[in-house]
Amino acid sequence: VPFNLEERIMLLESLRSDIDKDVYKVYAADPSKFVIPFCSVQLYDTKGLDFFSVNNNGVISSSYITEKSICEAFYDFMESLPESGLVYDKEQTLKIIDDFIEQCKSMPQ
Repeated sequence: VPFNLEERIMLLESLRSDIDKDVYKVYAADPSKFVIPFCSVQLYDTKGLDFFSVNNNGVISSSYITEKSICEAFYDFMESLPESGLVYDKEQTLKIIDDFIEQCKSMPQ
């Protein structure tokens, strides 16, 4: 069952708060420079790496990698992203989330 509008707003506000408090490092990709189609990557320090993807039919695939050298390579890459110009900085990312929140709040329930 999909999240209802109220739940979506709550989740976005919680994510926004955690990013603002530096609980997580989250940067939105600049789609004009760095396209990641239907994929999410989560890196757990150098201990693990999760890939989640969704195909055109809505089928979700997930892969979890623990191979140290691969995790370290992704860690180095992820750490370099804020200075790379491929992703928006923290403030721009927060603004994007704020815009999503406002867009959700203006939708009819």
